[in-house]
Amino acid sequence: MYKVVVVEDETVVRRGIILTIDWKALDCVIAGEAANGEEGAQIIERIEPDIVITDVKMPRMDGVEMIRQLRRPGCRAKVIILTAYGDFSYAQSAIRLGVSDYLLKPLKDGAIEEAVLAITRKERPAAETAPVLPDFDPDKHFKAKYVEEALDFIRR
Repeated sequence: MYKVVVVEDETVVRRGIILTIDWKALDCVIAGEAANGEEGAQIIERIEPDIVITDVKMPRMDGVEMIRQLRRPGCRAKVIILTAYGDFSYAQSAIRLGVSDYLLKPLKDGAIEEAVLAITRKERPAAETAPVLPDFDPDKHFKAKYVEEALDFIRR
């Protein structure tokens, strides 16, 4: 299961994210929550979640600064930003910090779920993916000399 931390200063929005999404169906669990960036940074450092969902404009420390501080010691959590501000400078800062998604409020139904699924699909182990050459027959012989040599090498 992926650990998720939600950082949002509006209590109703934060509780809505936590309580209305079927996290188990997304193979996730809510591991923590915070009401501002400062509190969020402390919780994220302690819990080391896989995914962080955060607002941008918050008291004490905004979401972009929180992410910036977390990236310095090497936090590798995937970040989804939720914001009512379409300000390009915030989006630009978020991109530089490697956020996974930047969602504008009001959110469309299913937007958070889609963003989480995009992250978790990329994180699945390579063993779960389809083979690169599904129709490859190692016993088939080819006329091209170099192809045959390469196949001999692979067979060995």
